[in-house]
Amino acid sequence: MRQIYLLLFVFITSNLTAQKSGYSLVWQDEFNDAKMDSSKWRHRLPGALRVDGYNSIKNALVSTGNMLILATYNADSSKYFGGMIGTQETFQTTYGYFEASIKLNKKVGHWPAFWLQSPDIQVNCVNDPNTYGVEVDIMEYLRNNSNEARHTLHWDGYGACHKKQENVARVSGLGIGYHKFAVEWTATEYIFYVDDVETKRTSAAVSHRDEYLILSIEHGSWAGSLSPAQNPDTIFVDYVHVYKKELTEINEAVNNGASAFPNPCNDLLSLASDDIKIKQVDVYDVFGKHVKTIAFNFDRIDVSDLSHGFYIATVVTEEGIRQVKISKQ
Repeated sequence: MRQIYLLLFVFITSNLTAQKSGYSLVWQDEFNDAKMDSSKWRHRLPGALRVDGYNSIKNALVSTGNMLILATYNADSSKYFGGMIGTQETFQTTYGYFEASIKLNKKVGHWPAFWLQSPDIQVNCVNDPNTYGVEVDIMEYLRNNSNEARHTLHWDGYGACHKKQENVARVSGLGIGYHKFAVEWTATEYIFYVDDVETKRTSAAVSHRDEYLILSIEHGSWAGSLSPAQNPDTIFVDYVHVYKKELTEINEAVNNGASAFPNPCNDLLSLASDDIKIKQVDVYDVFGKHVKTIAFNFDRIDVSDLSHGFYIATVVTEEGIRQVKISKQ
């Protein structure tokens, strides 16, 4: 049976200035407050063992306009500690341009990462990254290879069926000063960037579900010799930005196999996609927040509770992507 999902994105005018052509800024943290903004970030898995170190809430803090993620060693307990924060409880979205400016660590034995994660990443041995999502490592950095940033995709769980695709981007001077790390995630591909230069493009394992942001530093011999002498160490995150496609840009790719009627619509809407039966409707707001799910087993759907404005319906099937522009009166 074909699996089909309809993703509806609400696009409303933003008063934020677009920082990337064709996109509008919809979520940001400049880390200018006195402490971490708990409406945006939460400490992840405090006390959990992560490879050779433990997560600690003490190892992620805001100072001097930066989020500091620390790698430390405690001589009394003979344990290594790292910091990890994420937006799982506060912000999730599907597709967009995700960017962070980061000054990287100076020592080995631990590695920082800026990544996207799916709430369903643990679902394994189904080989369905579209539905269950993908870990998207926008940046991982090993100081023992100081001019290399890694972009990696992980899917199908972390067990026996785990799959991944990895790319190493070589960037001169990466270990000095701040650098921008980004991914452009669309319905068909990921495009990775370092300092606004494209470093990897792939259509493998594209997630079509909400994901959230993570900043972290973890200990392990993969990053070089694990030694107390290599601690403490710090990464400095100047900002994290999330952008979404502007309506005028998305319009260029719509009406390619899907249809909606009446359009403009009032309370009821009919959708069709090349005679393929649509199974589900997922509704999101402009910030990527999931609004509701509608079982699509009838001829028309109720959109009376949606605000007036324009929407883009993206129909995802095993045969490709279909889109249609919708106007709600």
